[in-house]
Amino acid sequence: MAEKTQQFVDYLKNHFVGFQQDQSLMTFEDNTSTHWGITSGNKIMAKGWVRIGDLIHSEGTIQTIDLPVPPHVLWVANMILVFKYTGFTHGERWIYPGAAFVDNVWDSIHPEGTITLHLTYVPGANGSLGIAITINPGHDDRPNRFITDVAKQTAARADTLIEQFTGQMVIPT
Repeated sequence: MAEKTQQFVDYLKNHFVGFQQDQSLMTFEDNTSTHWGITSGNKIMAKGWVRIGDLIHSEGTIQTIDLPVPPHVLWVANMILVFKYTGFTHGERWIYPGAAFVDNVWDSIHPEGTITLHLTYVPGANGSLGIAITINPGHDDRPNRFITDVAKQTAARADTLIEQFTGQMVIPT
């Protein structure tokens, strides 16, 4: 078996750290109704981003087994990687009819926390990638887990990077 752990960790440090997942203004809470083709009420619109920070913890290994026949390389892994993240959220209230901006429901919240990736590869099977998000104590995830939902979207970037590194498919769990 060939040890690939440090190469893998360095690869993620170079390609995952600094990645930013953006969420453009979207309907977060819809308090409207439509009667006779006219919409009335209000919507709370939210936007934000999550930026991946430093790798603060890693444990486990990732290794390869070379084979003389296809697929030529099997990957074996059981790794946990923990990254810091910082975020930003902003929320606005819009009223209808007319879709007019009314006020900021919340403005410029900057939550921080961690993103934990758990990667496993068993020879002869696709890899699996689990993700867990935490918010640091004293930080706000307004509204209602908005930044946690944006942070979960970073799993797609991690998945792509892992597949690029290993050449093997990874299935998010």
